[in-house]
Amino acid sequence: MRGKFYDPVSSQEMPISVGSDKDAPNPGVLIFPPEGERGVRGDLRTSDAFSREIGPYHMAYESYVEPEFRRRGYGKAMYDAMAYYLANMKAPNSPLLPHPIQSSLAEKLWMEHGNPEGFPVREDLE
Repeated sequence: MRGKFYDPVSSQEMPISVGSDKDAPNPGVLIFPPEGERGVRGDLRTSDAFSREIGPYHMAYESYVEPEFRRRGYGKAMYDAMAYYLANMKAPNSPLLPHPIQSSLAEKLWMEHGNPEGFPVREDLE
């Protein structure tokens, strides 16, 4: 699944890609810089998990945003994209939950936007 991410500070639109492939079977999200620039500005990885209380779910185990792009919506955009992908394309009844060990920024993101049932799925994404 591909889309666009709009950086509110630079006013640049960047490609965002969600999914998995044979080389990396666990779903992930990447935000690429604008055309002509190299690297990745944001990266989120998840893994399949299961618990008796919840059933199947996906756990975000690694997320990273380049330091100069933090606090600009990259992390939330990656979680929004992954929650949408899981709910609509990969595993409809498999919520996206946080890893028990998080950075302070990831913990803040989950406290502001997540909930015990998983990261909410935005209805306005396509």
